[in-house]
Amino acid sequence: MIKPLLMSALVAFCVGLLEAKHDAHASQNEQKHHGDHKGEKGHDDHDDHDDEKHLSESEHVRVLHAWTRAGGAGAIRIFMEIENISDDIIMIKSANIGDTIFALAGLQMKDGEPVYTPIGQVPVQPGRELVLAPNGLVFQGNWDEDLHVGDELDITLAVGDMLLDVHVVVEAKDANQHGHAGHNH
Repeated sequence: MIKPLLMSALVAFCVGLLEAKHDAHASQNEQKHHGDHKGEKGHDDHDDHDDEKHLSESEHVRVLHAWTRAGGAGAIRIFMEIENISDDIIMIKSANIGDTIFALAGLQMKDGEPVYTPIGQVPVQPGRELVLAPNGLVFQGNWDEDLHVGDELDITLAVGDMLLDVHVVVEAKDANQHGHAGHNH
């Protein structure tokens, strides 16, 4: 009984911490990023083709900057920003590519080593977002193929009873964020 309660508390704490971290740094990163590109034609408004790759949207949820790291076949983690644009709480459940399931997992210490542990579904309040990022919450699953920088995957995200197709790009094996993080969409 205590273990599930501790896991729920850990998830709630991580979600709150990630939301606070993202809120605090989002405008600073956006200002710095856009200051670096002042005067570039079309920089603030990506063309439709770019939005198609970095943004997936339904009437309830927006998913931005889905990415994973390059590497060999085996366990991979998928990261993204999930925004609740509805007036109701949404439940983030899992993702899949065909029959391959990617479960939500949270980072925790086990025997002095960091490990990702499946956590089930996570609620996102109206107007808030859930950031899946390295060293935090992720979608994790086993993949049979090597992934190389520039490769692309299409996943299906389960949000409540809804399914949303999301485009995932493969970044460098040591990347800590999507290559377009900080851009407006």
